[in-house]
Amino acid sequence: SESNGDGTIPKFANIYQKDAFLIFRSLCKLSMKPLPDGPPDPKSHELRSKILSLQLILSVVQNAGPVFRSNEMFISAVKQYLCVALSKNGVSNVCEVFELSLAIFLSLLMKFKTHLKSQVEIFFKEIFLNILETSSSSFQHKWLVIQALTRICDDAQSVVDIYVNYDCDLAAANIFERLINDLSKLAQGRGAMELGATQLQEKSMRIKGLECLVAIL
Repeated sequence: SESNGDGTIPKFANIYQKDAFLIFRSLCKLSMKPLPDGPPDPKSHELRSKILSLQLILSVVQNAGPVFRSNEMFISAVKQYLCVALSKNGVSNVCEVFELSLAIFLSLLMKFKTHLKSQVEIFFKEIFLNILETSSSSFQHKWLVIQALTRICDDAQSVVDIYVNYDCDLAAANIFERLINDLSKLAQGRGAMELGATQLQEKSMRIKGLECLVAIL
């Protein structure tokens, strides 16, 4: 079916746009298929299929051309399918799935953020900040998040955008304020040892937290 999920049929300028839309939508849906219960099996068809679909989505977003980044049909597909896929895979216990989800989000932040204000806010609140603030999150998940945050903080414009778009908006969450508080706690070494981290891991986490704060300043 070529329906756009809400009963409408997208209007395609040419066959190439139609094919791109249908393939992108299929990849997003494939990435959302649930994994079997129990410990993840790296050789299972379900997990390999999910990882491959996320890898292909990452490639699509990283190499998106001007039409994909500006055409309303593709922007709508990113909101309707990809952002939903990220909200599901961004809480995965499988580190490879989680890491790919973060990489896709970073690419979206760099190329599509003007179209995704509310989606970016949700991703920060429910994934980035939630993982940093939750004691039950694994050290590995926190480490992947802090590495992603390092890349975000290294881009001065992204930091300014977070403050202006959310903390200066009375209707939005104070993402920047929470981010500073969380990074400050990490820089002080709070919580890392409780997660079973080694002294070296705890030191690495503190350094990353400090690097983010310095980059923001």
